[in-house]
Amino acid sequence: STASTGIAATHLSGQTINSWAGIGIKKLITDTDLRELMKRRYLHDRFRNTDVLVIDEVSMLSSHTLEAVDTVLRAFRKNDSPFGGVQVILCGDFFQLPPISENSKLDASFIFKSSLWEALDLKVCYLDKPFRQTDERFLHMLSDIRNNAISKSTWLTLKERFLQNF
Repeated sequence: STASTGIAATHLSGQTINSWAGIGIKKLITDTDLRELMKRRYLHDRFRNTDVLVIDEVSMLSSHTLEAVDTVLRAFRKNDSPFGGVQVILCGDFFQLPPISENSKLDASFIFKSSLWEALDLKVCYLDKPFRQTDERFLHMLSDIRNNAISKSTWLTLKERFLQNF
């Protein structure tokens, strides 16, 4: 299992997708990069033995990184299917944190803006049971905010918490 961030990866006892794919902090993979990566025996073994790739916290994964991983897997597996034919399971919530980029020349866009997104022919599974929260009032407020439809009760609750002189 992999994730877009180190913290999320540790929660899965996995590693970051960048580390797993051998791309490090690169967002774009050149032919020279691929030739260097091809010299790494452990990557050949890793990718040959991978049937399913799980990537968690995909809201923070940029389209460039997703495409870089795809490029690497296609090359190593000598398969022009998306991700070299590896089944990909993407987990995350696009209402959470967006991708960031340290390089202002590269737009840190969501993975669903990548041309690869359509090629993946994804099957979407929505999880609708909350696991982290049990307070019904709080869950209602979160739902209102997520749906951009603030109810009067949510507004009043938030207004109660507003500290004028904070």
